[in-house]
Amino acid sequence: MKLLWVCNMILPQFAQQFGVQGSNKEGWLSGLANKIIDGERKEIEFHIAFPHDTDATKIIKSEDDKLAIVAHGFRENSSMPHIYSETAYEDLKLIFQEIMPDVVHVFGTEYPHTLMCAKIAGELGIEKRLLIGIQGVMKEYAPVYMAGLPQKVIKKRTFRDWLKKDSLTEQQEKYYQRAEYEVQAIKLAKNITGRTFFDKNAMLEINSGLNYYEMNETLRKDFYSGSWDVNQCTLHSIFVSQGNYPIKGIHIALEALPIIREEYPDVTLRVAGDNIIKYSGIKNKIKISNYGKYLRKLISKNKLWNAVQFIGNKNACEMKEEYLKTHVSLCCSVIENSPNSLGEAMILGTPVVTADVGGISDMAVREEECLFYNWSEPAELASQIIRTFRETEETLKRTIKAREHAIITHSGEKNCERLFEIYDALMAENA
Repeated sequence: MKLLWVCNMILPQFAQQFGVQGSNKEGWLSGLANKIIDGERKEIEFHIAFPHDTDATKIIKSEDDKLAIVAHGFRENSSMPHIYSETAYEDLKLIFQEIMPDVVHVFGTEYPHTLMCAKIAGELGIEKRLLIGIQGVMKEYAPVYMAGLPQKVIKKRTFRDWLKKDSLTEQQEKYYQRAEYEVQAIKLAKNITGRTFFDKNAMLEINSGLNYYEMNETLRKDFYSGSWDVNQCTLHSIFVSQGNYPIKGIHIALEALPIIREEYPDVTLRVAGDNIIKYSGIKNKIKISNYGKYLRKLISKNKLWNAVQFIGNKNACEMKEEYLKTHVSLCCSVIENSPNSLGEAMILGTPVVTADVGGISDMAVREEECLFYNWSEPAELASQIIRTFRETEETLKRTIKAREHAIITHSGEKNCERLFEIYDALMAENA
């Protein structure tokens, strides 16, 4: 089987060979790739393509030297995913023509290269062997991009926003453009994978003739060992895996924190990812975004500077440690499909409080495994955090059930087996 993956970014396994810094984002792709590399299907000719500043190709051997992965770069600026690049299209077309893959698996609809792949597959007559894996759902994300933000905040721009043409309004417009690429790609697609009622309904609304395959995600290998312990965690601490743009809902969490503080004055909030509130020195003051300034304003207004910390980007091992030492993992997003951060917390047995949005209710049973709240209600968020802190015995019961659920959902072996069932079905149907 000639298998071609098209990914949104370079996988950490290949970063060094391509001379770039590996990203910690979408680590589940690395987990799934490792399962394929370590698996029994040694007849696979495995190709992976991703955005890079050159159209380089490199061959990388697995540790046992049995499976080679051919890694291909295509020239697309992934920092500007609202721009459709003819250069990327031509690079991808050459990759397709050189390989003539039996199966093409494109991960995500967030970038224009998914639309490019759908067009190229049609031109080469292999559209029935193209599989698009749904990650986020842009057409649902774009309308709520600034949910919960005051109008006066939405209209403001910092120097950074003006210089980069990246104000909140412009960011939302870029999401709408990405949503349009997504719609075009799904209209051309024949096969997709998803895992929630949310993504299934959204995709079938665009193209009712799609073959929809259920496929869960495999987490990074670090998260399959270790277990949260209430006696080892930092009591009354909250951890959020990402908070650098409005959809992640940190502004809602900051409104809830003072309410929690009334009962637990020592409560703390740690936020991983880009530190968008950094303000020391002229350079950081110039670089700060309007959303970052708004978060700073909320922190100052609620006197939270000693309670809130943006801790920067973390690798898988460091993220795992954050989950294990926090008292509660919070997903405060205003929209999500099935966030892997939630799966990571659940499989470690970390208590979870989450907004009831998108497809999250397919990942966890409310009350029995995780506590849910209405995303727009800071008081309800605070109440569920307080319950987690206060109800030790009930919290432990939920974490046990959540972990049992996550172990099944994120089983690397089962998910890899399911993936090859889908690949084999596509090949058999289109032999």
